[in-house]
Amino acid sequence: MYVSRYGELVVEPQTEGIEGVGIQFKSGSVPWASSAAFAREAARELDCIVWCDPLPYYPDLDPLAPVVLEVDRSGERLFEVPDDIGW
Repeated sequence: MYVSRYGELVVEPQTEGIEGVGIQFKSGSVPWASSAAFAREAARELDCIVWCDPLPYYPDLDPLAPVVLEVDRSGERLFEVPDDIGW
């Protein structure tokens, strides 16, 4: 766990299929209006690739589809998570 200017931040290593970490705030109140807004800032500040929930920016997307919004410094795109990752 880390303490940031936005509150306590929990960083958890992924255990199946994906190289990376999961990030969440313990606080119920964060300054971002959506997970995509957080992903954009994290990608910019940490210079990394961030996956997040694409809704509500893509309302026609099936909420159960194995698709994430992938954000990095070069932009953002919908990304279909391969079956072998175990999403």
